[in-house]
Amino acid sequence: MSFKIVKNNNFLKKIFVTCTKHTNGISVFNELRENFKKSDKILSLGCGTCLFDEHAILQGHEITSIDIYNGSLSDLVTPIVYDGKKIPLKNKDSDVTLLLSVLHHLNHQNELLLEAKRVSKKIIIQEDLVSSKIGIKLYSIFDNILNLEISTQKNNYHSFNEWKDIFKRNGLNLQSVKMKKGYFFINQVLFVLDAS
Repeated sequence: MSFKIVKNNNFLKKIFVTCTKHTNGISVFNELRENFKKSDKILSLGCGTCLFDEHAILQGHEITSIDIYNGSLSDLVTPIVYDGKKIPLKNKDSDVTLLLSVLHHLNHQNELLLEAKRVSKKIIIQEDLVSSKIGIKLYSIFDNILNLEISTQKNNYHSFNEWKDIFKRNGLNLQSVKMKKGYFFINQVLFVLDAS
């Protein structure tokens, strides 16, 4: 189902944007903005609704939005649609790549991280930390509902230490970590990684 039904229905789109614009755009931007400068070229990889991207543009930032489909609910942002593998940018073409709640949806996390490392100097990753098997199943259902997806695909959550190992294996140096309470019993973590 994805965002197609919402995106193509003006009434549903208006309701969804009104309900999520602050949490998906403004508040996330405010949490992250200390990690990039106004002059930075930002890549929003897996941009989804593009509500974050829209707010960043309105704040004067240069942002390139890329996803595997056009799920934009923004009137300002039309993402570049790509194959999910080769990012259509040159080496080190962006200063900062954002992967906001993206990696747990993928089976090819290492490949995407290497691509993000190729095109960027810094990578900012926001992910949910789910450690128990029952928690993963329950949160996967919640996450699919939140993303308007009907899917049997298992989400690929990791513990804090597993993420650190993944980053190390891919040659990414951890600069900083910030933890916060997420939904229900889930914590969110923000990793800032040096990709140079």
